[in-house]
Amino acid sequence: MTEDSLTYDELKTRHDELQKQAARSLILGQELIIAKDQLDRDLARFMTIQAYGEKAIYAEDQAEFYQISVESIIEAFEVECSAILTYQYRGSGLVVAAAFGFEDLETGRALNIDWLGAKGHLKGKNAFIENIDNETHPWTFMELCQMIMCPYMDSKGNLRGFALGGRTRKKQAYYNEFTREIIPAFMVFSQQMGTLLQNLESREHLENTVRRRTRELKIVNAELTKINENLGQEIITRKRTEEKLRLAEREANELSEFLKKMFGRYISNKVMDSLLENPSALELGGMRKNVTLLISDLRGFTAMTERLEPEQVVSMLNAYFEVMVDIVHQYNGTINEITGDSLLVIFGAPQEIPYRAQKAIACSIAMQNAMGKVNKINRMAGLPELQMGIGLHDSEGIVGNIGSSKRIKYSVVGSGVNLASRIESYSVGGQILISEAVYEQAGDILRIDGQRDVLPKGTEVPLRIYEIGGIAGEYNLVLEKKDPDLVTLSKEVPLRYTILKGKHVGEKDLDGIIIGLSKKGAEIVLDEPVEQFSNIKMNLTDVYEELSIKDFYGKVIKQSNNAEYGYIIKFTSLPLEIASYFLAHQQHTNEIWKE
Repeated sequence: MTEDSLTYDELKTRHDELQKQAARSLILGQELIIAKDQLDRDLARFMTIQAYGEKAIYAEDQAEFYQISVESIIEAFEVECSAILTYQYRGSGLVVAAAFGFEDLETGRALNIDWLGAKGHLKGKNAFIENIDNETHPWTFMELCQMIMCPYMDSKGNLRGFALGGRTRKKQAYYNEFTREIIPAFMVFSQQMGTLLQNLESREHLENTVRRRTRELKIVNAELTKINENLGQEIITRKRTEEKLRLAEREANELSEFLKKMFGRYISNKVMDSLLENPSALELGGMRKNVTLLISDLRGFTAMTERLEPEQVVSMLNAYFEVMVDIVHQYNGTINEITGDSLLVIFGAPQEIPYRAQKAIACSIAMQNAMGKVNKINRMAGLPELQMGIGLHDSEGIVGNIGSSKRIKYSVVGSGVNLASRIESYSVGGQILISEAVYEQAGDILRIDGQRDVLPKGTEVPLRIYEIGGIAGEYNLVLEKKDPDLVTLSKEVPLRYTILKGKHVGEKDLDGIIIGLSKKGAEIVLDEPVEQFSNIKMNLTDVYEELSIKDFYGKVIKQSNNAEYGYIIKFTSLPLEIASYFLAHQQHTNEIWKE
């Protein structure tokens, strides 16, 4: 039946249905915007909490630790005032350890907590939000109208105290009311604070023990001096000395193991061993050393995280780094920095490594081949697969302790780090690129799958880079290629594309077509020529609206021979809906070829 033959009632029914669908789409769009805004706020809050942990671990004493904590509550949760309250078991009361933003809440003040009995502060471990009636509440003098509180525990689950964020009645119009959405993040902050506080107390206990043992050893030394004056006591003196030296050595070994367990998660084992063997290495400064630098980065990870919950992002990164860090340690690399999804590894410092470039290349191949294990874990968890690019460069740099007297970081500084990062930026998922300096260091045991000259930003002469396919010798490793050949499509797929400049989208949208597909790449024909290694943003056309608004990204690898402006690209970010659409085209093409 054509539309011309429809009755007025049928046309009106269709019109009403279309209006309902449009209203539903508008509501769904608004809900997605609200959800994205909430996700952005949560992500920013958790990044602030992470920064708090990195800062609080270097507190010199508990007073500085508490001050950092109350200031971080203000920053992370955008509250007007904050406090850390310690629980006194003997008196069953709370004492103010530190406060920020209150007019009349001095440190050391005891607070009545009888009113908390109904909240079960000793029975439950969840944060809670309290709306305060100033006429009946025992904390009336604080002038609070609303507060959020969360207990923090020690490693045995014993209550240590509460973290508090508040809004006062005087300025309640300037601050948003607390909602339950803030509770999970506030619990994470409180749990992290409790762990860091216990570590600080353990460190203070350790320092007191060392000071006490030092005093004891001084006393022992005085005794030995006195005993040596009496030759008749020489044998007894020697026995006492030997026994005390054995005790001191045993305690020193125990102290060394304790330090490794406590700080091993924050710096590499090699750096830790170097510091224990040579305490003077803690001083600021560095030395010139030739090192091989490895930088890895996940492709399209930023766009991928926008579609995931923060907990899923953290879980995915933890599984990825768990595998990669183990491999780096196997090849004697020193992990210098983990930034987001990027890894910076040094080969050749703090300890010299024979054939450091070969070690770095073998490590890179092992890391790429281990991505299959990482993605298997992701698939089992219902998470998307990851792709990693790796770049290597060998150069001289300043390696040593950089920072201030309160915070020192073992790091490498020099133009080589920037150049390694530039080389990595040219790579695509599953690829390893090295500079000519690394190639010369590694020798003739490499399998080179390709080479090209590039002009990185900030350089005046072209740089030759090599694509690694394997390494012989004692390593005998080959890069596993898992990307199948391109399938020439029976029906072209139209698209719109934009050339990206760095992280910024270009101004002009152009037309193109997809003529071939593989699991990780495509062959495309564009309206205008593009440079090799260009990043492009693409959208499908001639599809339904929900699919056409899905952005996907790729990097131009090389020019194809099928058209003047034909190119082979490697996908760097591919939403699941687009991947499913492409898979359907490939299957349709295969069925046609079979017929």
